[in-house]
Amino acid sequence: MDALSSLEASVLNKVQTACNYVNAEVVRLRHQTIAIAAVCAAGAMLLWFVTGFGDARIALVVAAGVVSFAFVRARNELASSYKNIAAKRIVAGLGKELKYNHTSSLTRQQFIAMDLFADRCERWSSRDEIAGRTRGVRYSLHRARASAKDRRAPFFEGVIIKIDFGDNFPGHTVILPDSDGRALTGGGNGSNGAASRRKKDLVMLKNPAFERLFDVYSTDYYEARQLVTPKFMEVVIDAQTRLATELRLCFVQKSLFIAVAGGGDSLRFDASLFAEPLTPQAAVGNLMQLVSIAERLAELRS
Repeated sequence: MDALSSLEASVLNKVQTACNYVNAEVVRLRHQTIAIAAVCAAGAMLLWFVTGFGDARIALVVAAGVVSFAFVRARNELASSYKNIAAKRIVAGLGKELKYNHTSSLTRQQFIAMDLFADRCERWSSRDEIAGRTRGVRYSLHRARASAKDRRAPFFEGVIIKIDFGDNFPGHTVILPDSDGRALTGGGNGSNGAASRRKKDLVMLKNPAFERLFDVYSTDYYEARQLVTPKFMEVVIDAQTRLATELRLCFVQKSLFIAVAGGGDSLRFDASLFAEPLTPQAAVGNLMQLVSIAERLAELRS
C-alpha cells in the first residue's frame, strides 16, 4: 500500500507545499551556481585573452576554485533550508503532533546498552529525530549509524525507535533475528563491552510463527514472558512483514528500542542541487509505517 494513501487531502497539501518550497530553493540555487560558473569561466578566458599574461590554465584553476566555493556554499544553504524549514513543515504537516529536530538525543551509550549486536560500537552517529506521543507515552525515531573500529562499512545503519515508559523493566530482554542468537553467546567477533554483556537465557514462547523469525533472550525469564505477549508478537510479525527488513528489539531500563535496518527512505532529510524534484512520496517514505509501529507497541502498555 502507498505510504501516503491513508493520509487526508489536507495533510498531503501541507507536505506538497513543503516539497514545492524545497524544489524552488533547488532551482534558485542551481541557477545561481551555474551562473557563477559561467561568469568565472568566461572572465578567466577573457582576462587571459586581453592581457596575454601567463598560462590560461592558472586562470581556469582560480575560476574552478571560485565555482567550487560557490557550489559548497549553495549546497550548505540548501541543506540548512531543508532541515530547519522544510523538514519541520513536512513532519508537522503529517499531524499526530509530531516534532522534528535535525539533531538526535540518542547516544552511543544507549545504543551499547541495547546489547543487540555482536560487534563493538566504536564509531557512532545519530541525527534527524522525530518525536511524538500516544496515550501519554513518548516515542521517538532516530537515524543512526554504528560501525566497528576496523571496519569501514557499518554493522548497523537505519532507524532506531525508542519508546519511553514510566517504570523500569526488571530485566534486560532482547529479541533478535532467529539466525543471530550467537550475538548473545559470544559467537561474534567482539562485544559491546563487558559491562553491557550479561548472561541471558533463551525464552520459550510457544509461538511457532514468531519463533521462526525471532529468538528471545532475557536476564529475567518470567518477566520476558510477561513482556512478549501474543499481541506484542502479532504486532512485531506484522511490522516485519510490512517493512521487509531486519528488526531487533530490546526492553532495557524504562525503554523499548526497535532497530530497523535500513529504515527504508525514512528520516532522509537531504536534498541535492541536481536531484529530481522532491515529491511527497520521496519526502515521507515509510515514515508513517514506522510511526504506526511505534504507536501500536506503545499502546500495548499504556
